[in-house]
Amino acid sequence: MRRGALLQTPQQKLSLYRNIRRAHREHLPPDLRALGDSYVREEWKKHTKAAPKFVTPFLDEWSRYLRTLKV
Repeated sequence: MRRGALLQTPQQKLSLYRNIRRAHREHLPPDLRALGDSYVREEWKKHTKAAPKFVTPFLDEWSRYLRTLKV
């Protein structure tokens, strides 16, 4: 099963967003953190009302990004 398919509730999606922001705080230098935080915020806003066929790939990619940050 794909990761995005597991993130169906709003709480799970918010948790992913918070984990990404936390990873930025822990793993990125301040200048890249500011850039990354603004990018994540804007992308999340754009996808709040996206069709379900776009949400799953969106969440898959952000989950993959989070794993990359933590390595």
